[in-house]
Amino acid sequence: MRAIELHLLLWLTAVTLSSEGEGLLTATLTLRNQRDPVYIGEDVTLICSIDGGYTGLTYQWYKGGHSDRIKRNENMVTISSVTASDRGEYWCAAYTDDPSPVPVSYGSNVVTLSIHDLLKATLKLKNLRDHVYTGDEVTLICSIEGEHTGWTYRWYKDNQTGWRRSHENSISSVTGSDSGQYQCAAYRDDQPTSVPVSTISNAVTLGVQEREAKLTSNHTGKQIFEGDNVEMMCKVDGNLVDWKYELHKTGDKYPYKEQMKKKKFTISHVTLSDSGEYKCRAVKDNLHSRFSEPVQLQVSVVSTVTTVTTSTSKSGLDKSTIIISASLVLVLLIFLLGLLLWVYHKRKGLPCLVSKKSRVNENSKDEITVQKEQEDTSHHYQSIVEMDPVKKAGQDEVTYSELVHLPQKKKQGTSPVSSSDAGVYSEVRVSDRSCLTD
Repeated sequence: MRAIELHLLLWLTAVTLSSEGEGLLTATLTLRNQRDPVYIGEDVTLICSIDGGYTGLTYQWYKGGHSDRIKRNENMVTISSVTASDRGEYWCAAYTDDPSPVPVSYGSNVVTLSIHDLLKATLKLKNLRDHVYTGDEVTLICSIEGEHTGWTYRWYKDNQTGWRRSHENSISSVTGSDSGQYQCAAYRDDQPTSVPVSTISNAVTLGVQEREAKLTSNHTGKQIFEGDNVEMMCKVDGNLVDWKYELHKTGDKYPYKEQMKKKKFTISHVTLSDSGEYKCRAVKDNLHSRFSEPVQLQVSVVSTVTTVTTSTSKSGLDKSTIIISASLVLVLLIFLLGLLLWVYHKRKGLPCLVSKKSRVNENSKDEITVQKEQEDTSHHYQSIVEMDPVKKAGQDEVTYSELVHLPQKKKQGTSPVSSSDAGVYSEVRVSDRSCLTD
């Protein structure tokens, strides 16, 4: 209301002056660069323009009906680093520089200055992960509340700053030097005099770690011989894309083997020259992981048994071989003989068993007919013996008696042997009658 009252007062004054033949000029108030809204901390410049391009005037500035009573020779006023208290309505008028200021213009239009609090900036890591390794791609995103666009972003890392038009800060392949604390803020432009329109964001600490490598073998704890195939696996931290794996042998100037994207190394048909200490790593351009702990590969010669003998020991070995062979042949013959007897027994039966018992039988009751034929005077006899069966009660046996007349030679000085004394009976006992069938 006070601004309206002042405008009315000026209008009445202008009417009075107009009645005296003098007309008032038109004043126009503008905000330089037309920044709307205005944020705390920004510089604001107001310009009061008078039609006709008059100079040498004094300008009076008003805010909400209150004049600061500052006489300015220039038609603009700058408020540096505005605060919330600078909010309000502004207008101006031109005066003559007399001891008693006389307005030469109408009061200007009213410009409302809106001072906004700084926007809130939030910094976060895209694709949040537990660990960031050398060679990874990292993207930091600076988010400003609201739907404001067109800002320029200032990035802070420790004591360093940089400008970017984008609200994303991407590092394609981080290294250890990229480790640090990051922050961001939004600005209207990238001029040195520019002030932020947002608060400085929260801090995000980026810790870049070296990749660790680990080498394992499928023959760990086992003996390796010439000709074996050995497999080694190189495991490296992180998600590797387009990285190359290297297998190094201690003492060699260049990698023992290298291959793209494949973690497994195969050493086919190892030889003694493959023995040694091995380690691995991953490499991409100028980046590389740490070397793994070494793995020892020891190749052994395939063992063979060689027998060296002297001529003496060889001769002794031949004799022993002959003795053993002869013994085996003898045992084999005995076995075959027993086998033949067993087969014969199965097919023909057991042979007759005959026992002969000699005795002198003088009073035998069996009937024996002996026919003697004297062949010569030397008492040589051919005996014809007839054997009659004698059955005894309770026995199914046949007993045969044979009279054998033994010729005796007469010795000098001895008495001749009587024929009765030379009679010898032999008893044959047969248990199986089938023996007599023939």
